[in-house]
Amino acid sequence: MNKDLFWQHLETEHRRAEAFCRRLAGNRDDGEDLYHDSLVQAIGKFDTLRERGSFKPWLYRIIVNLYKSRLRNRRWKIVSPDPDIDGKVPIADPSNRIFARIWLDRAFRAISSEDRAMVTLFEIEGWSVAELAEMFGKPEGSIKSRLWRSRRKMREELARYFPMNVLKTNRMEAEYALPRGETSPE
Repeated sequence: MNKDLFWQHLETEHRRAEAFCRRLAGNRDDGEDLYHDSLVQAIGKFDTLRERGSFKPWLYRIIVNLYKSRLRNRRWKIVSPDPDIDGKVPIADPSNRIFARIWLDRAFRAISSEDRAMVTLFEIEGWSVAELAEMFGKPEGSIKSRLWRSRRKMREELARYFPMNVLKTNRMEAEYALPRGETSPE
């Protein structure tokens, strides 16, 4: 095995993959454990990677599978996200950020671990639907459907805590959605 080649591939993805693990695990310590354990698995399986250009989805698939396995085995406890997960940001009142993380964690509990990984990669990490389709080995239409259903489940979970008029419903989303065929002016 060529360990130098593995580290060269990892170098461009290291920071994002480590941050993804922290977000997925919900706190810094468990995220770092997940990341390091994933690297150990990835190094051991690097020779099985057929296309070196597919390193990124291959690595994230290892991370997601290990995360799902740990949740299934219940070796990890589920905790609220660490408010310092992205580093210390000087702000006057951190309560809004902390409350947002608590509500996000509650919403994430309504979906499976794989869907949580998919939503995190798409919404927070900025992956495209095509990248997710390659990583999960599913058609792009299936990825879009799963993202839509996951968002709906998350919204329904949060609706249990709020009056109906606080959360946007599908009817309200239609009001600001672009008509078919039009693109955003951005």
